[in-house]
Amino acid sequence: AGLGEPLLSKNLLPFSEAAKNLNCYASIITNGSLVRKNISLLKNFPKVSISFDGACAKTFEALRHRSNFTIITQNIKYLRQQAPEITIAFSVVASRANIDEIAGILELAEKLGVNEVNLTPMEHIAFLSLKKSDLP
Repeated sequence: AGLGEPLLSKNLLPFSEAAKNLNCYASIITNGSLVRKNISLLKNFPKVSISFDGACAKTFEALRHRSNFTIITQNIKYLRQQAPEITIAFSVVASRANIDEIAGILELAEKLGVNEVNLTPMEHIAFLSLKKSDLP
């Protein structure tokens, strides 16, 4: 996590196929924006985690810069329809900016057919701390 969007990697398909052929468990964390274009590739993974940090568009898009809440939620629905056997998880970084939306994220996960919600607390390190301009 935090190293860029894995679905942009040219090496992901051979990696996923090799892992599957060797009976190795491999999961993927994505921002969810490229799900439709990569549905065949994603079916190689038993678990797909999607970075998801807000229950509403305002918070989600503030915390996931250059993202589109509507497109991501539509992509999650599409993934669930096309790959019902895959475990879909939300990977949530809990912070002061979204702590009041955790219950809403759980409700949305259930509505979208997400199997798991994994919460990770944000480490508020001085140089990484959220600024007022980062908040919705």
